[in-house]
Amino acid sequence: MMEKLKFLKFKPKTLLIAACAIVVLIAIYSRNQLFNDGETTSLPRADGQSYYASKSLRDVNIVGWTAYWDEKNTLASLKESATLLATFSPILYRIESGGSLGRINVLYKKEMFELARINNLAIIPVIGDDFDFERVSLLLYDLDSQEKFINQLIDEARVENFGGFDLDIESLKKKDKEAFTAFVTNASKKLHENNLEFNVVVFGRDGNDDNPSALAQDYKELGEVADEIRIMMYGAHDESTGPGGQAPIAWIEAVLAYTLASGVPKEKVVVGLSTHGYDWNGRDATALTYGLIEEKIGDATSSVILDKGASSAIYKYEDEDKHEVWFENAQTLKQKMLLILNKYGIDKFALWRIGAEDPKFWEELRLDQPN
Repeated sequence: MMEKLKFLKFKPKTLLIAACAIVVLIAIYSRNQLFNDGETTSLPRADGQSYYASKSLRDVNIVGWTAYWDEKNTLASLKESATLLATFSPILYRIESGGSLGRINVLYKKEMFELARINNLAIIPVIGDDFDFERVSLLLYDLDSQEKFINQLIDEARVENFGGFDLDIESLKKKDKEAFTAFVTNASKKLHENNLEFNVVVFGRDGNDDNPSALAQDYKELGEVADEIRIMMYGAHDESTGPGGQAPIAWIEAVLAYTLASGVPKEKVVVGLSTHGYDWNGRDATALTYGLIEEKIGDATSSVILDKGASSAIYKYEDEDKHEVWFENAQTLKQKMLLILNKYGIDKFALWRIGAEDPKFWEELRLDQPN
């Protein structure tokens, strides 16, 4: 045996094969050590197959969307998550009935701003429409109101030291497509001239859409003028449907395929993910934060299952009726982020909303940060 080994030691070809084998083994080991929590790096795809992740949560950039109607939970969560966010986007403004910019009274605004600035977060507030079609129509078609609105944005940004704005107009009709694109083009141009960002929130579209508001949002045209296209990648199931995941893997992949095929530059895509869930009682559904869902589950955590295809946690229970709760938790958020990051190379995500999420998600994210 010794003689044989000595002989082999001098065989260059054998040495090369052995060296290659060692390199492969090291690569496999390194790949499997990507996650500090010991979980597998194998991720499901829409076609049911799996692949291995080469990037982890340390590679993502997260926008924190927040709601003014849940300020206490928002502030508590922000204290835990601010160091892990890239951008802070609270809902602070609305379109007023006269088409002007209106401020929303936010109780903990000062405290939230302090947290954001201490952690060097860009503050890009959200402008909503209160789901009012008349206000939106006035803004889109009355050019005087539009100019006044845009000038108000610029003035407000200067006073508050904002980095720009995040436009969330959802009350659109199909016929508004041209006018909406023209408004975004006009606003983007004026804000860019003042070194401000202008981002647009859009519905998730897969090319088979029947939502009139979604049809008024032209991905290609908006992607050419806005700084970011923030896609609400949730809503596949909600109060208007039967039970199911808000963002099944197959649907996510269809929306991303449509987005990229529409010509939206990858670097402008921000994937918006939900952090809450729904409790279905037959066809009726109630939206619940993770905290409220956790209260319902109580000690029955072993009853929670994970549907990987739907990318959703599920909890079933009975009172007078049968209930199905489909919700997001740390595991489902991580699954979606890693899939999108590794398969599509998109690293920007927005969470709707901070304060409604599973706090373990921040633990996952913190574990993946470089030492």
